[in-house]
Amino acid sequence: MQVAAGLVALACDEPHAAVRQLEALRQTGGGAQGLKPPVRFVLAYGLRRGYGALGDGPNERQWLQHAADLLRDERVRAFVDKTHLFGEPLSVGGLHVELAESLIRAGKLDNATIVLEAAKADLPDDATIRRRLAVLYHEQGRLGQALDELDDLSTRELNAGKLDAMIETLHQMSALAGENLTVKAHLVERYLKRGCPDEALLEMDQIAAIHQRAGRPDEAADALRQGADIAWMLGQQAQAYDLYDRVLALAPENVTLRQAYINCLLQGGRQKDAADQQRSIARHFWEARRVQETIAALHQVIVLDPRDAESYGQLGEALASVGEYAQAERVYRRLVRLTPDNPVAKAKQAAMAMLARENQAGA
Repeated sequence: MQVAAGLVALACDEPHAAVRQLEALRQTGGGAQGLKPPVRFVLAYGLRRGYGALGDGPNERQWLQHAADLLRDERVRAFVDKTHLFGEPLSVGGLHVELAESLIRAGKLDNATIVLEAAKADLPDDATIRRRLAVLYHEQGRLGQALDELDDLSTRELNAGKLDAMIETLHQMSALAGENLTVKAHLVERYLKRGCPDEALLEMDQIAAIHQRAGRPDEAADALRQGADIAWMLGQQAQAYDLYDRVLALAPENVTLRQAYINCLLQGGRQKDAADQQRSIARHFWEARRVQETIAALHQVIVLDPRDAESYGQLGEALASVGEYAQAERVYRRLVRLTPDNPVAKAKQAAMAMLARENQAGA
């Protein structure tokens, strides 16, 4: 009856009355040891709640420890899971974390760390303990230990088949890492090896954003390109194309990245889009006065789009600019076949033919 009275007092927000009732039971006759384990747990956790409401940290922590010890008993756990007397899920790990939180509120961070480390040694697979311990390490400036803690936990969760829990743990690693690119790259590798490609792509996106904020557009573009390659290998073509569009928005002059995009487009059967990208490469080389590269790029455009009259005209002009009149004449001849009503093409073909003859005669 005294336990029930104590619980009612807690429910009515009367912690003084609750503590009085529960302490009276503890001190009567044989005390708490004469009670069944589930009742002893209710007594311990009730006193924890009561002293906590009264702001009595030392007593709150004392009874939290008792409650955690009692909850290891299978009979107590079954009772707690069935009754939900305190209106909240309770676990051994959770009670140890609550004990650590009480110590943190009292400014005893080192003691809180010791409590969680001891609990982890006893319950190495308890995510509640290890995630809170990682945060505490991070708050103490011990990032490496925080990340090691979560890395080990994620491996345990993977081995236990708890994939959702593993992903949640790796998400926490990512959050604690902040803008640490080494850790971010490590997480990408972890996600890929553990069969979580979508998470790897999200991490690559974060890496690109970090580079972009730091004013490194080329590095951001390369990160997105790696993401595009991952998406492509996984058969996520639409996402790969979207990522490459973002890549080129960041690094429009990067020919290597554009050529990588062209390869993807060709493998995906998008020949027209590949030709458009190849035209951009040719235009870039022409504007940079790199004529030989322009000629090579225009040849590629024509391979991809044999009826592109404009590219024939540009190729003829580029060849003529380096004195390749015979080749230019052949290009203009093909252009005339494509556009028989084009007087400019006919005139340029005739001019190239004449210059080619003069070149040959003077050789």
